[in-house]
Amino acid sequence: MEILTALADWMKRSYDDDMWLSGIISLHAISDTRMTHSSLQSLRMFRKLCGDQNLKNVVLATTKWSVTPLQDACGREKDLKSETGFWYTMMAAGSKVRRFENSAASAKDLVEEIIGVGQKIVPTIQQEVVKGTKLADTQAGAVIEETIVLQKKYAEEKQALLEELRVKKLEEDKAQRMAEDAELKEQKLEDINEFQQDALKFRKFRQEAQKSLEFQSKLPKKDKHMVKSGFCRSLRQKPAPIQPPFRHHKHTEAAKLRGSASSSPSCGAR
Repeated sequence: MEILTALADWMKRSYDDDMWLSGIISLHAISDTRMTHSSLQSLRMFRKLCGDQNLKNVVLATTKWSVTPLQDACGREKDLKSETGFWYTMMAAGSKVRRFENSAASAKDLVEEIIGVGQKIVPTIQQEVVKGTKLADTQAGAVIEETIVLQKKYAEEKQALLEELRVKKLEEDKAQRMAEDAELKEQKLEDINEFQQDALKFRKFRQEAQKSLEFQSKLPKKDKHMVKSGFCRSLRQKPAPIQPPFRHHKHTEAAKLRGSASSSPSCGAR
C-alpha cells in the first residue's frame, strides 16, 4: 500500500503540473520459476491501475535473461504468452511483450517504442485520485485492501491452527504421561505382590522352623541327637558320619592287652 500511495501522489502532482504519460513499462524476472500469489496480486493491481483502455500503451518486459538458461527462459516466456498464460488477456487488449537485455540500448528501445505510439494516456488511478477518491476506494486500492484482508484472514486461520495443534500436542503429552504413570503404578503393584509372596514364603519357612525347634525341645536327649543328625543330613548331600563320644581310660587299655594275650598261641601248643 505504501508504494501505491507514493505512486498515486506522484500521478496527482503530475496531472496538476499538466504532465502526461505516454505509457507504462512493467518488468518481470524471467528467472522466476513460477508466478507466486503475490505476483498475481501485483499483476491484478497493475491492470486496475492502468485501466483496460490503456493496456495498448503497456509494455510487459522480461528481465534477467543473462542469468537464466535460455531454454528455461524461452519456455517461461512462451507460457506467459499462451492462451492459458497470465499475460494473454493483456496482450489481447494491445499490450506488447519485450525482452530487456540489461543494457542501456535495450532500455532505450523500450522507451522509444512507447513514445513512438504518440498517444498520451491518463491511467485509471490518476483519474480517481484527481477526482478526490480515497486511495482505498480506487480500483487498484481495492485490490490491495482485498489482499490485506485475505492476508489478515490467513494469519488468523494460521494462528488458530497453530493454537489447535498446540492444544492437541498438550493433550497428547498429557495422555502419554498418564499412560506412563499407569504403567509405573502397575509395575509397582507387581513389585509389591512379589514382595508379599516372598514375605509369605519366609513367614511359612519361619513357622516351620519354629515348629521344628518346639518339637525338638520336647524330645528326650538321645532322640535330640538323632533329630539333629537328620537335620544336618537334610542340609548336606553327604554329611560326615556322626562318631559316638570316645572316653580314654586306663582300664580300657588293660582290657585290650588282656584280649591280645589270650588270643595269641601258648608255648605248649607250639
